[in-house]
Amino acid sequence: LKTTKTQPGCVRSFVGYPLLGEEDMSGIRYVACIAYQLKSKSVEPWSAIKDMKEAGISDKIKLFMNKYVVTNGEINDLLEFLDTGRLITLTGPGGTGKPRLAIDAANAWAERTGESGVFVDLAALPPHTPVLSAIATALGVSEEPPMSLEETLIHSIADQQMLVILDNCEHVVAKAAEWTAKALARCPSLKLLCTSRQVLGITGETVFPVSVLSVPGKASSNIKLEELGANDSVRLFLERAAAVAPTFTLTDENAAEIAEVCRKLDGLPLALELTAPRLRVLSPGQLLARLENRLNLLTGGSRTANPRQQT
Repeated sequence: LKTTKTQPGCVRSFVGYPLLGEEDMSGIRYVACIAYQLKSKSVEPWSAIKDMKEAGISDKIKLFMNKYVVTNGEINDLLEFLDTGRLITLTGPGGTGKPRLAIDAANAWAERTGESGVFVDLAALPPHTPVLSAIATALGVSEEPPMSLEETLIHSIADQQMLVILDNCEHVVAKAAEWTAKALARCPSLKLLCTSRQVLGITGETVFPVSVLSVPGKASSNIKLEELGANDSVRLFLERAAAVAPTFTLTDENAAEIAEVCRKLDGLPLALELTAPRLRVLSPGQLLARLENRLNLLTGGSRTANPRQQT
């Protein structure tokens, strides 16, 4: 597991792109383990993956190709809650990066404890439908008659030390709460990290509000470029802009316009991610003008992203 810190080069060679800095290696922990085996032992990819699974390292934590701005303070706070509690729900408006914060915390937790983690995406479920099948699929559990699927699932994880992320609970919150209460009662080593715009509302739940990113103040026209570039919203915007327009930089000429863009987007990470790629064809001034009709502008996210994250 130390390969996430000691072998950043092999991670990049395996992925084929310098996705993260060395300080962010926890986000691709599982890939790092495989990459280390591939590079240092010259083994076949599927053999390396098999070795990692047999070592108890889960490959089911979802990986993101890029990250929102997440502070060490937020991660440390979540780790403290996981130390003392078993159900933590990340709440906040859409677009604040709740899933990525949950996954970053889960990876940090896995590195600290060695416990496996599983990501369960509930976004595709129709409203008010049971969550059991989605959870069982993510965990690789099938019904084993005469036990029901629910009993099979509980039996399979009852004695395991495991962290499960339930993402996008809000539209199935009642069913998610129902399953969560049963699972926590019968699986003493299970911990749950949920993301939802609405709390689950069950006993033992710790609510962790996720806020928007900080935005530049109104007086940002007088601020130094270095200070403006360190602002969370501006930093994320510039990172995403550089991905599509590598020569784009923060300058004295565009600083005020970029600061205003971040303010108009209210520091919402998803909105910043959807807007920054427009700099491929628009200047910051043109982009700012088009934000007057922001609902039409803030579309066209990654084709592989969840539909809820494309607009």
